[in-house]
Amino acid sequence: MRNTVLLSAMALWAGLANGQTVQGTYGPSYIIQGFYSFENDEMVNVLNTDWDIAFSAAGAQDGGIHVNEAVESSGNELELYEAPTDDFNDAISQSNLGVRLYNDESSWSHGAFNASKDPGDPDDYGWGYFNQAEGAVVGDEVFVLKLRNGAYRKIQVISLDQGIYTFKYANLDGSGEVVQTINKAEFGDVAFFSFAGGGEVVDFIPPHWDLLFTRYSAPLEDGSPEPVNYLVTGVLSGYGVEVAEAKGVDPQAVTFEEYQDSLQSSLDVIGYDWKEFNLQLFQWALDDDLAYFLKTASGDVWKIIFTSFSGAGSGDFAFEREFVGNVSSAEEQAGAISGLGVFPNPLQGPATLAFSLKQAGVVRLLLSNTLGQRVWAGRIDGNAGFNAFLLPEIPVSAGQYVLSLELENGEVASRLIAKSR
Repeated sequence: MRNTVLLSAMALWAGLANGQTVQGTYGPSYIIQGFYSFENDEMVNVLNTDWDIAFSAAGAQDGGIHVNEAVESSGNELELYEAPTDDFNDAISQSNLGVRLYNDESSWSHGAFNASKDPGDPDDYGWGYFNQAEGAVVGDEVFVLKLRNGAYRKIQVISLDQGIYTFKYANLDGSGEVVQTINKAEFGDVAFFSFAGGGEVVDFIPPHWDLLFTRYSAPLEDGSPEPVNYLVTGVLSGYGVEVAEAKGVDPQAVTFEEYQDSLQSSLDVIGYDWKEFNLQLFQWALDDDLAYFLKTASGDVWKIIFTSFSGAGSGDFAFEREFVGNVSSAEEQAGAISGLGVFPNPLQGPATLAFSLKQAGVVRLLLSNTLGQRVWAGRIDGNAGFNAFLLPEIPVSAGQYVLSLELENGEVASRLIAKSR
């Protein structure tokens, strides 16, 4: 039986002028991770071992896949490796594994399974490659996952097609093969999968959450030629959440207006360094000049100030939250993508797509006919400012079409005409 812990957040009105204190826990020896929602003021706590892989469920073409790096102080890590072969049917030896892969905590669109992605190629997902003719991402890499109990599984993501992930896994000798599917439409921002019990999709994690209190691997400088990955205890942001760090300030007096242009979408802006261990006192200490501003996917802005952290003994922590206001979604979207143009239009062969972005991000492209049916899809890594890309020659019949550009916080569309050739 799964040992799942579900706890509501203990939100205590502490008589603060504008704030509310929220208490949570990583559990003794950091055995727990908590998914917190500002909208519901709710923390759903689960054991680190309750899930293994996280699949991004946002957007039709978003294919980020993360491995669960959380582990208790004395526990065994879940380890992901490159396989020595790209053929899933090949037997694999434990002694012949490739490099270990880690999440880079940049976004839910880029996890350990995406580590080999070519940043200059928007069709490369790391685990697979976007096939424009099929309108799907087709898997072309094999991975090996070492489970917490020491067992090994080889795994390959077969495809991401029409919002459905299909993947398979087996023992290293090929026995016990299982094919699994995950439909993005059935989940919120991220879908979680566990190998326990023969493999199952986790359904007790809330569909939408803003902060994940967890342990994860982070590259740290320790005098080695290259940074070394160490387990840290910290906070990662949910999908669509942006955070700004205000350091060296009076945390009670600092205002969002001073930091609204410093919001970042990286998952680890809060991270682990809001606390440090005092060796002289042999206890954890918090910076008294630090606050964070967090904007949720719905546009709500909160100020948070950490007020306590007990360490591995109990894992308890607390932070003060204060509602700042709402950034209008219409206001956000108005400047997210602008200046969209396709030249030439009407289309006759390859064309140039031009647009401007308020900030860099993955742009999903969708070409639909007048019935709303998709005839082509793609994705590109857009830069902040002006962008120009050469579109491939798309085999479509003469007629009218709609080209949509989708970003996390905005969408624009343009009508195109294809001429007979």
